[in-house]
Formats: sequence, structure tokens, C-alpha cells
Amino acid sequence: MAERLSADARKSALKALPGWKDAPDREAITRTFIFRDCNEAFGLMARVALVAEKNDHHPEWRNVY
Repeated sequence: MAERLSADARKSALKALPGWKDAPDREAITRTFIFRDCNEAFGLMARVALVAEKNDHHPEWRNVY
């Protein structure tokens, strides 16, 4: 299982992750993706879910139309 990054390590890692930012008042990072349609959004979520499960990571996410 992956270990959580410290605040300093997270801040340093964000430099290499364009579009991502620190989540306010949380030990997390956040990013908003905008898709053309629901099919495109769920396609990405399905692909990410497979990788996340293999890494025992369960992201907090949502899909809003």
C-alpha cells in the first residue's frame, strides 16, 4: 500500500502535475476535468478505477453534469 505524502512532499510533487492543486483543508490534491459528454467522462473514470484498484487506492471523486 502506498504511504501518504507529507504536506511538503505533496507540494513538491504538485510541481510536476499540471492542473492539480492542493485541496483546501485536506491531505489531498484535486483537479477538475471537463468532457464533451457523459460517455467520455465515464470512460476515463472506468480506466482510472482499474488502475486505482490495482494500487489499493480509492479516490474520492464525482461526476456532475
